Amino acid sequence: MQEFRSSGVQELQELQEFRGSGIGRKYHHGKLKNLFLQCYYICAIYLRMTKPAKTFKDLRAWQKAHQFVLSTYSLTATFPKSELFCLTNQMRRSAISVPANIAEGFKQRAISDKARFLNFAQGSLEECRYYLILVQDLGYGATADMEALLEEVSKLLVAYASALDSNR
Repeated sequence: MQEFRSSGVQELQELQEFRGSGIGRKYHHGKLKNLFLQCYYICAIYLRMTKPAKTFKDLRAWQKAHQFVLSTYSLTATFPKSELFCLTNQMRRSAISVPANIAEGFKQRAISDKARFLNFAQGSLEECRYYLILVQDLGYGATADMEALLEEVSKLLVAYASALDSNR
């Protein structure tokens, strides 16, 4: 909080000019506005997001999901050839589905549509979770790093969906 008081004065002034969203207008008066702006600023620092996303590429959930896809391709490239049309294909398709659904949901206008695509992404992520368990059990490779990345993507998707729900 001390860091906020000493270095955040200019940023707070910029945020006080914030009027663009419905949330900004809702808390336009008095102390509630200042409290809202302080919370917004702290959250922006914590989430490393100070501006609204302009494209799906700006979303941290999409960025991490894309990293997961790239890691999936690296891992599956080492699988036996007998898995090419089975586990390799299924794992890659489910991994690709995660950032693809985030991207598709980003441009949806209705919040319920956005939430539906995030739900599809979460479902594909859970499918990937099972495939990582299978890969480990079959001895095809180490999956600890990918499990950690998968968990991070999952938490980001849950947070994104919760933020959408709170704006309904």
